[in-house]
Amino acid sequence: MTIREKLEQYRALVVEVRNLEQRISDMQTQKVSSCDIVKMSSPEFPFTEHSSKVIGHAIDKTTLQKVVGIYKDRLEKAMAMMLEVETFISSVEDSEMRELLRLRYIEGLPWWKIPMRLEMAGDGTWQCKKVYGFLQNFENRQENQ
Repeated sequence: MTIREKLEQYRALVVEVRNLEQRISDMQTQKVSSCDIVKMSSPEFPFTEHSSKVIGHAIDKTTLQKVVGIYKDRLEKAMAMMLEVETFISSVEDSEMRELLRLRYIEGLPWWKIPMRLEMAGDGTWQCKKVYGFLQNFENRQENQ
C-alpha cells in the first residue's frame, strides 16, 4: 500500500478504531449466561397466568474470547497504520506541506476549504497539485531505494 493510500485511509481508521474499542468493551461486559422471567398460562381451562424463570447461555465464553481477540488484532493493526501516517506527516520538513497533509488527510477538509484555513487565496487547486506532486516524488524516491 502506497503512502497516499495510507493517508486516504486515515479518517476511516479513526472510525474503525473507535468502533472496535466500543465492540471490545461491549463484548467484555457481555454476560456469558442470561436469565429472564416469562409469563405463562396453563395449557388447559382455566388459563391461569403464572411466571417462570428461564436460564440460557448467551454466548460460549471461548467463542467470546476468540472474537475479542480478533477485534484486538484488528485494533492493533489499525492503530499501527495510524501511527505510520502520523509519523510520515511529522517527518515532512516543509511546514506548509505538513499543514496541507494534516488538513487534507487528518482533518478531512475538502481542497477548496484548505486555502481559507491557511489564510491563502485560491480554490485549493494549487494546494492539491502541490500535495500530489510531493507524494508522487516521495513514492518515486521510495521505489528507487
